[in-house]
Amino acid sequence: MGMYTKPILDLIASRPGVRTVEIADEVGCDEDMVQTFIQSDIDSGEIVVQSVFAVGGKPTNSYYPAAGISALELKPNTTLLFEGASLPDLPAFLDKTEKTRTQAGINCIVANGGRASNIQVKEAMGLKRGQSPTSFLMNPLKNRLLDRDGDDWILGQNHPDRAPIHFSCAMRPNGRFTMARDGKTIADLSADETSVVRQFMKSLHDEVPT
Repeated sequence: MGMYTKPILDLIASRPGVRTVEIADEVGCDEDMVQTFIQSDIDSGEIVVQSVFAVGGKPTNSYYPAAGISALELKPNTTLLFEGASLPDLPAFLDKTEKTRTQAGINCIVANGGRASNIQVKEAMGLKRGQSPTSFLMNPLKNRLLDRDGDDWILGQNHPDRAPIHFSCAMRPNGRFTMARDGKTIADLSADETSVVRQFMKSLHDEVPT
């Protein structure tokens, strides 16, 4: 049994349906290792894995203790209730403490220019070990007020403080061609690769009827 196995099993027992990303955030392990730590419990039938669609339609897993699983009537590839369209507005289902923490997380991201690490957000929210920002920020994620970029939290497309996306291209003196989005390089082509692209663009131009 690995050092993360018991914390993961305890979390599943206390929160049936908890998802891979939440488990990784709360126990502090890599997301792609979650199932590995409890594979023997899955193989023995003690833990049930359910394929679901997360925020944005990406597939992920949620985990349930086998005890009492029959009452859940799980179906393959279903959307979790708290991610569905019927999710109530933030003030309707969060108590005062939760709303304060949620706003603190959002404020942290805004104050850092629209991007903050998971650790920064967790500290700003005053969360303890075993508590995950994801648990408090699910509704803003659903409403695209926030988004995730790897381990970072960023302002989503619906947040009023999100800066317009800045896209730029540049041709270097050495023949290299680069493209950047919001200051981050998204393509860096060699001179030979750039030549192929230029030939392709020229062919498109030549095909346009005059």
